[in-house]
Amino acid sequence: MDKIETEQFSQHINNCMDLVESTVVVAKAELHFDGDYELEFMYGNKYLHQLLNTNIGSTWFTEKAPLLYSEDFLQKILEFKSGYSLGHKRGTML
Repeated sequence: MDKIETEQFSQHINNCMDLVESTVVVAKAELHFDGDYELEFMYGNKYLHQLLNTNIGSTWFTEKAPLLYSEDFLQKILEFKSGYSLGHKRGTML
C-alpha cells in the first residue's frame, strides 16, 4: 500500500475500535438493553482482530492506539488478541 492507502486503512481500524469502545462505555453505563450483546463479544470481535493482526494494524495498535484509548480498554483488547492469535475460540464472532 502507498502512504495514503496506509493512512486510510489506519483510519478504518480506528473507526472499528471506536465502535467497540463506544459499545463498552454504553454497557458500563448500563444504557444497553439486557441481552443485546456480551462485552466478550465486542472485545473478541473477529474482524477487529483480523485488522489488528495485519502489519499496519499491529503498528497502529502499538503506536497510535495508546494515544486514543484507555489503558484498561487496550489491555482487554490485548487479552482477546492473544487468544485470537493462538487460534482459541474465546470471543470470536462471524
